[in-house]
Amino acid sequence: MNFKTLFGNKNKANALVENNNVDDIMASIQESACAIAEQNVLYAGTSELGGYYFLQTIVVGSFKIKTFKGATLTVQKGNREIVLKTEMDEFESNPMNVSKRYVTKIDFQLEKGDAKLLQSKAIKKLILKAKKHHLEFSPIRH
Repeated sequence: MNFKTLFGNKNKANALVENNNVDDIMASIQESACAIAEQNVLYAGTSELGGYYFLQTIVVGSFKIKTFKGATLTVQKGNREIVLKTEMDEFESNPMNVSKRYVTKIDFQLEKGDAKLLQSKAIKKLILKAKKHHLEFSPIRH
């Protein structure tokens, strides 16, 4: 992902501060978002390294955390739920140059079969739980 526009463009940063909403966050990033929650946008993609599969996510918005206990991401698809656990238990949000906005990178362990399921348009909801945070994301249909 190219985060140059997030961190390097003061005009877009100022617009984000003034409007302070999810649409502006999404417009400032060149990649396509996969889901939105109140005041947060989720970017995600699967990857494979040496036979191990990962779901790499980036949350951009008001979500701010520093934890050593990891997180879970529940993917609700039809009548099925897939619960993914973080690859590493320690992660934290990084501040943006936009007031009260953060970027949080979280990688989740993924089974080979689940990687294909996550590419389906039947996903209803994604729920991120970490510490006392509970974010419900709705998928964006492109």
